[in-house]
Amino acid sequence: MNIYLFAESDDLAEIEQELTTNIQQWLTERANQRSQKKENTDPDESETKGKTVKQQRDTETTLNDSNTIIFVNQRMDNESAANDVHLLRSWELGITLRLKSKAELKEPLNFLYGLAKQTKCEFVVGIHHAADKEDICYFGHEEGRPDMHEVAMYLGL
Repeated sequence: MNIYLFAESDDLAEIEQELTTNIQQWLTERANQRSQKKENTDPDESETKGKTVKQQRDTETTLNDSNTIIFVNQRMDNESAANDVHLLRSWELGITLRLKSKAELKEPLNFLYGLAKQTKCEFVVGIHHAADKEDICYFGHEEGRPDMHEVAMYLGL
């Protein structure tokens, strides 16, 4: 399931840099932690000698595909926004991710809730279908802490 978590604020332009910096830093730290874990759990050299480089790349892709998180900072110009009937917002700032289980919600929800309190904004959680997006629920500065189980239920996980 593909979902999005986008910032919502009347002052989004004022907090854009802070959100962008923090999200990108979190994603970098997360990637570094995952690569360190992978290095610590890789089989020793003798077991991988028979694998080709292509096979090793395919394995890495498969391991990373289940929980891909992508930073998004996309503004629509006024003309595009006026012509898109499926557009829910003219500025998407946050992350998109692919989930297989509700447990994968915990880390992004906790991080973004902390960021929402820091920047005094809200985040919207939604489902991204092929061409459509559907807002599901909100959390943040005014809405409060997200409940992972409740959000997962709303998402159908």
